[in-house]
Amino acid sequence: MAGHQRPGFFQCCLLSPELAAGLETVETPIAKEIAHVVHIITGLAVTFGVSFFAISLILRHSWIDSIIFLIGIIVGNVPEGMKKLE
Repeated sequence: MAGHQRPGFFQCCLLSPELAAGLETVETPIAKEIAHVVHIITGLAVTFGVSFFAISLILRHSWIDSIIFLIGIIVGNVPEGMKKLE
């Protein structure tokens, strides 16, 4: 029995990706709603960031300070748990 392996649990599990390849995934209603909320919050964060970036440049701050401010505004507007949803 040295060169012969009997089919067992682990061999069956290793074959499952081939079986699962034919399955299609369906997005649930809650997943659609979460994706929608994530897009809204992302849009607002980017809008606020770009707005404050422009205001910062108008107020004659250096461009590097304005970029750091832009990144801070965008990151600050994303809730803590939102990073785990996508």
